[in-house]
Amino acid sequence: MADRILQMANLILLMADNIGLMADRILITQQLQSSNVALTQASILTTQQNIVALSSTLDTLGFNTALAGLVNSATLLSTEMTGVTLTETNMAIELSLIESSTTNYLNSVVALYTQMAQASAGASFYINGDTLLILGDLSGIHAALAQSLDGFAQAVNTLSPLTSTPILSDATASMLRLATDIGIMSDRIMEMVDNIIIMADNIGDMSARIVETQNIQQTNITTTQNSLVSAQSITVTVIATQGL
Repeated sequence: MADRILQMANLILLMADNIGLMADRILITQQLQSSNVALTQASILTTQQNIVALSSTLDTLGFNTALAGLVNSATLLSTEMTGVTLTETNMAIELSLIESSTTNYLNSVVALYTQMAQASAGASFYINGDTLLILGDLSGIHAALAQSLDGFAQAVNTLSPLTSTPILSDATASMLRLATDIGIMSDRIMEMVDNIIIMADNIGDMSARIVETQNIQQTNITTTQNSLVSAQSITVTVIATQGL
């Protein structure tokens, strides 16, 4: 019995010696494991947060007030443009004022477009029917803006022989900038619709209205593009003819 106890004591001491030799490695292993566990937990948490974000849904109803504001602003801009009659003396001033209003409106369109794009990066959309109607109305108003600009281009062309070079130069420069701005805002509205549809959860339920909105927008974008091309072509012709 005494021999067995002595042997047990020797084994215990031997094991104690091994623990001493492995102490540094055990400590390093624990430190590595602690870091890896923390990294793994952080990665899992980030993944969970991303999944939660992407699984959330935003109702486009929340954008309707801002979209309605764009409709009102575009309507006022269209009314302003319709109420202007260009002459050989006022064309530069009037077009400059319209350009300023258009730039402010474009900034509002781009701001909402950016907000929608950021929202769609972390959530899908539940399409509200009124949202599609408002977007369709916006594309129609933008087509009207482009048509008014085409009318200005024709007026500038008619008046160009009677207009002084400085006034005509400023007017044609404003015309080209206006054509660019109206084209950009029209593109942003089209992209809003595309983005909403791509990220939509209820695309099946809204399919009929989506098709209707796309048809309306396609008609309006064609009108817009044709009017802008016409306005730009006429303006470039005036610049070339009058040597501006």
